[in-house]
Amino acid sequence: MTTEEDGQIDGEEMENRQGEGSITALIRKNTARYAMILVLGIVLGILLLSLAYMVPVNTENRDVSYAVLEEEGWYPRTSTVSSADDYFLSFYPDVLDNSSDKIMLTIAMDTSEGRPLVRAMESFSDYAGSYSYYWHGYVAILRPLLFFFDFSEIRILNSACQILIILLLGWLIGREKGKGYVLALATSYILMNPRTVSMGLQYSWTFHIAYGGTLVLLSKRGFFEQKQRIFCFFLIEGMLTSYLDLLTCPLLTWGIPLLWWIITQRQERGASEWIKTVVQSGCVWIAGYAGMWAAKWAAATIILRRNVIGTAIEEVFLRSGAAKTGTDNLTARWNAVYVNWRHYTYKVYFVVLAGWLLWWIFRSLQKKWNKSSKRYAFFLIGISSLVWYVVLSNHTMIHHLFTYRIFGVSILAFMALALESVGETGENLKLSGGGRAAMAGLFGAFAVLAYICSLWAKEGPSVTNCGEDYQVMQMVKQVEMEVTFPCDTIIAEMDLGLQSESEQGQYEVELWEDDKLKARNTLYLKDCNSGNLQRFSPWWNLKSGRAYRITVESVGTDAPVQVWVEEAKDMFLPGFETVSVDGVEKEGQMMMGIRYMDRYHVPDEVRLFITLSWIGIFMSAACTLYGTKVLWNRKRM
Repeated sequence: MTTEEDGQIDGEEMENRQGEGSITALIRKNTARYAMILVLGIVLGILLLSLAYMVPVNTENRDVSYAVLEEEGWYPRTSTVSSADDYFLSFYPDVLDNSSDKIMLTIAMDTSEGRPLVRAMESFSDYAGSYSYYWHGYVAILRPLLFFFDFSEIRILNSACQILIILLLGWLIGREKGKGYVLALATSYILMNPRTVSMGLQYSWTFHIAYGGTLVLLSKRGFFEQKQRIFCFFLIEGMLTSYLDLLTCPLLTWGIPLLWWIITQRQERGASEWIKTVVQSGCVWIAGYAGMWAAKWAAATIILRRNVIGTAIEEVFLRSGAAKTGTDNLTARWNAVYVNWRHYTYKVYFVVLAGWLLWWIFRSLQKKWNKSSKRYAFFLIGISSLVWYVVLSNHTMIHHLFTYRIFGVSILAFMALALESVGETGENLKLSGGGRAAMAGLFGAFAVLAYICSLWAKEGPSVTNCGEDYQVMQMVKQVEMEVTFPCDTIIAEMDLGLQSESEQGQYEVELWEDDKLKARNTLYLKDCNSGNLQRFSPWWNLKSGRAYRITVESVGTDAPVQVWVEEAKDMFLPGFETVSVDGVEKEGQMMMGIRYMDRYHVPDEVRLFITLSWIGIFMSAACTLYGTKVLWNRKRM
């Protein structure tokens, strides 16, 4: 630089890069900037929603859109042509969440009276009622689109946009890093199930924020490298996620752009710098996500003049497993990790992931691992998915049919670690014969440990007594069931045959052993669907031969509660002996579905998949520690 101004810029850039090493310094220097962006985002979000509710509803497009969802059912598979809604409990990776899509469509096309600002905060529809603790920012996009297009046409438009984003990203990444990384991008896209993501509104918002954001980030790299603008980017990513998403796969909007940002960086940095970048970007993303969400609660509380903040806080405790729902113990939290990872045992996914692992093993037996400073960042980002599942165990266990895609962050981090360790850059020396023998021995040890870990996998059966012959009874006070199990068992999930038109109050489900209360679970009616089966995750640990009672009581409801009772010939649930409604004993069983969680036999292909997964975990950890005193007792980089 030759001018004084240029010298000042250089000095500022150097100071900024040094400041990246301290989270405290980052907060001190940029709090005002971040606060301004957050406030502007809140004001803009409210304005856009209010303007959207001024757009009239095209009734023809509305009716066609509703008809499409009704024909398909609530949880159909996109790889089949038949209409069905019975895949909610499945581990198929291509299940649509049409129930949530209808919530989005009905809120976006609401025609109720009132000022646009109030309607924007209320987020009301005839199907879902008031849904005020989410932003529902998608209305600002969907309502204008639905004036011109119906739901099927929007699906086509959505699919075209997603394909275009991936093609442009592939071109950018291929130009920067080569075909291996383009293959990693393609793999991460394939494992999201493109057809399903493009057809589902519920899944599309996080895709566009994550992959569209990555496209912006990589195409404007020079801009974001200056003055710590990269952290402003992740603040906005968090805000957009809170504004548009209904808690599907939020972590993608942080992990995917961050991984590609680090992968494509040419500038050499120390390991500590990359780790600080991960931590700092995560902190500002959380600030944007949580700050934007909290702002909606506060704005809705003020404008609607009711305690939306209190309702939202209850929801946070429920979804995190902090409420006493049965998902607040460590075993249940780790089970959320398992049921989400279980989706990747789908044969196509299995082959793709196993192919990457075997390729890495083969290359590792040929060449030494590179000592890339980025590997620590990749590993840290990779374990973020596990943290998300454990912290939000209630939500991710119940809704694993779409939350399994959060593992996309871990999978991309795994591929980045593999490519970085045996790629064509940096130290890449061929292994000697002794080195290959040592590496083969290490992989053998990993395989033994991985198989031992797989033995702890639990997979219990799901049973239901839902038959064609049943009676519907009105409950005034409570339902009571007597239960005795022939063996030790854990009830991980339970569906109860209850139905009410009310959105006020809750069902209190209690487990008793003699006169001792063993567990209590609360189902809020506002969270219950309109069907006749209400799901919760009790995680009850029951002992063989002991007599239990299960009671269900409605509290604070303003409409009758209907109880569905199966006839005696459909009593398929072992252990459930009698049922009484308001003290009147009935022949049969309450309509229920149960998923047990015991040490049942895990299918061989699932056992193999879990074993390979653990090998990948051990390899990732070993590669991350490679070259440090912890693993090889060498001088730290």
